[in-house]
Amino acid sequence: MRSIVTGGTGFIGSNLADTLAQHHDVVIIDNLATGRRENIEHLLDHPRVTFIEGSITDLDLLKETFPGADGIFHQAAIPSVPRSASIEVNMDGTVSVLVAAKDCGVPAVVAASSSSVYGDTPVLPKHEGMAPNPLSPYAVTKFADECYGKVFSDLYGIRTVFQHDQTVLECRGAVWISLRKVLHISSFPDCRGRGRKRRVTAG
Repeated sequence: MRSIVTGGTGFIGSNLADTLAQHHDVVIIDNLATGRRENIEHLLDHPRVTFIEGSITDLDLLKETFPGADGIFHQAAIPSVPRSASIEVNMDGTVSVLVAAKDCGVPAVVAASSSSVYGDTPVLPKHEGMAPNPLSPYAVTKFADECYGKVFSDLYGIRTVFQHDQTVLECRGAVWISLRKVLHISSFPDCRGRGRKRRVTAG
């Protein structure tokens, strides 16, 4: 199988590429605006991995890259709320991914949305039955992405899934080092499971 990972030098995207490369051919597309090349340094010589430095707003590039892909994992975005007034990346870029997927016959797109589409409701945990209430430019772009995804699914038969990430901690980075100091633990936490239960153990 052949998978595309946009935003593949970011934390989530690079971990996806890691896992996919165990069994799939993987193409990583990233312009390194917010990602880090060192996140995929160990993959650059991998026989199943190809890295393309480029933007999701480049529709011609996407149409050159997507043919033959079995699925797209779309993680590219401008993540910080103030900078995400950039509709060009978060919304226009996602539409370009969907258009290229349609034109190239890619059957499925899994894309990153955000729990911020639900606003600042005090109800926890947030769930997909809640009414959208985006309160920032970033949240508006993510909600618009989901609407476009539904339209492309309904009109063109592309299977689209938008994941609502909430707080994602980078286990291999500085976040855990800070947590160790705060929690006064001697080793890195061992996080396990499939998201159904909460379990953190530390030595």
